[in-house]
Amino acid sequence: ALKSSGRPPALCYAFDPAWELVLRLWPFAEQVLGPGCVLEPSFTAFQLEQAQARDGLYVGQNFGQPHRDYSFADSVDDAGLKVLSIWVPLTDVTATNGSMRALPCGLDSRALTTAAVQAGSGSDAKQGKGQAPVVPPRGAVALAPAPAGTVMCWAGSTVHWGTSCTDTTGAAHGARGSLALVFRRRDAKLAQPEPSLSRADVASASLEQRLALVQSALTFFSHWYPGSNLRLPPPPVTANPVGVGEPRPLASP
Repeated sequence: ALKSSGRPPALCYAFDPAWELVLRLWPFAEQVLGPGCVLEPSFTAFQLEQAQARDGLYVGQNFGQPHRDYSFADSVDDAGLKVLSIWVPLTDVTATNGSMRALPCGLDSRALTTAAVQAGSGSDAKQGKGQAPVVPPRGAVALAPAPAGTVMCWAGSTVHWGTSCTDTTGAAHGARGSLALVFRRRDAKLAQPEPSLSRADVASASLEQRLALVQSALTFFSHWYPGSNLRLPPPPVTANPVGVGEPRPLASP
């Protein structure tokens, strides 16, 4: 519905179900990162289109080049993992409808070397910074098949990328949709710190606050969508917009 109305898939975070899922993921993230971990403001969502139906870039498509979300220095320190990237498909994932691919650490020629960590290199999360990852032939692993709702996660410096939807069969699973977000260890410092969100922030956010968060989140990915308009269209003006009313306080697991 969001795509057909010209709105970016990330606008799903204006509604309760997306944040309810985030809150359900929080205890798992705390098991990995420790109590009190926080949500980075760069959350997003994807909704692919079949390759033959859309040429060129569009907001909501995959980041289709091998990349790292974070440098090695921003991903790990002496205390352990600093950030955890989480990806949750909202549709069943197959090898042809837009699967995620990841490079195992053992095949990453630059994975967590002392020199790389000290230099803070290895990240191409921003264009023009770091070195492009080297992916050996047949080295990447396709994270498919996987049913909708599967929680996939990796260290922020893991090389990964999404594939396009090439399925032309019209199968019931359709082009893949997914949510992506990052949790950070409470005491972890990043090279470019951004205002993070606590569990209480997420549970109590008003609709206006959610829309502001979505607008901010879209700017983190503007380099992937050059020339695209990432300003949110204004909501429809009605007396009582269906599904866009003030959100209820969310229960935190």
